[in-house]
Amino acid sequence: MQYAYFPTNSTIKQLIVPQSRLKSTVYVAGLDNVVNDKILADAFLPFGEIVDVTLPKPDLPSSKDPHRGFGYIEFEVPGDAKEAIDNMDQSELFGRVIKVAPAKPQKDSNEGLGSKTAVWEQASPCVEIDWTALIEKLGGLFGKTCCKRRRQTSDWARETGSGCDARVRRA
Repeated sequence: MQYAYFPTNSTIKQLIVPQSRLKSTVYVAGLDNVVNDKILADAFLPFGEIVDVTLPKPDLPSSKDPHRGFGYIEFEVPGDAKEAIDNMDQSELFGRVIKVAPAKPQKDSNEGLGSKTAVWEQASPCVEIDWTALIEKLGGLFGKTCCKRRRQTSDWARETGSGCDARVRRA
């Protein structure tokens, strides 16, 4: 049986999130523990209107750190985010050099490496495909049909002069 790739839940979530929102969000790494939402917003305010500032909390409840050392800043306009990246990357904030880059879509925590679910228990992105049935259903989209007469006569293309040399193979 042959397999085909279909998008997983995290891929679908990425398609649902508006690209303009993703383009207007920057990732800021290397933050000192002194930095909070207000300080980070004030540092990036000269580049444009800020919609949201997020500093993810540590995973362990016993941790005394206020955040994980990185954060996200969402700007109103994607151009402001690009300007912030160009001007603030490798700059210094509270004695530490920070990295500023475009934010990437958040990965689903239940998929791929680093997830809390075993790989063999995750839903497979591959599904079985009956290629013969798929070609019959989609054949009309390309102006030619994959008809049953062709499978009855192996030399159908030569006899009809259609020039169609596509083959339907069974797995």
